[in-house]
Amino acid sequence: MNEQINFLSAGELMGKIQSREITSREIVEAFIAQIKSRNPVYNAIVFLNETEALLQADRADKALAAGKPTGLLHGIPMTVKDTYRVKGMPATAGYPPLQNHVPDEDAVIVKLLKEQGAIILGKTNTAKLAMDMQTDNPLFGRTNNPWDASLTPGGSSGGCATALATGMTAL
Repeated sequence: MNEQINFLSAGELMGKIQSREITSREIVEAFIAQIKSRNPVYNAIVFLNETEALLQADRADKALAAGKPTGLLHGIPMTVKDTYRVKGMPATAGYPPLQNHVPDEDAVIVKLLKEQGAIILGKTNTAKLAMDMQTDNPLFGRTNNPWDASLTPGGSSGGCATALATGMTAL
């Protein structure tokens, strides 16, 4: 079942949540399982927000049951690049001087995604300061390309692309 969940589009997942065919918690659990299974090979996810994501999924399921969905992304788990601020999660951009930086507020885009009901499942790897054509940095190392692990997926969003291609995130 996880493989089926992990490769559905965000729109398909939203339809299944709204029709109550599947819960947000089940979706989050499927993505967490996929991350634990696939990330050791690909190194796309550098921070997993497992406990909080499961709590948010439970809140999303309760809100839906009460007839109060939160928005267009209600209960959908997603990841964001490690260059974006997410309150309470490290934001390092793969740069050693930012190794211990944990923002106390969300970036505007993260705030908007959360307002629409998205669940931030974790952070994805990036090039150092997002300024290279390879996804590799001194803090987290290299992300491997899902089609050829001898290569990186390239670009500063390589962690994002690999996580999506390997079913570790919906968006």
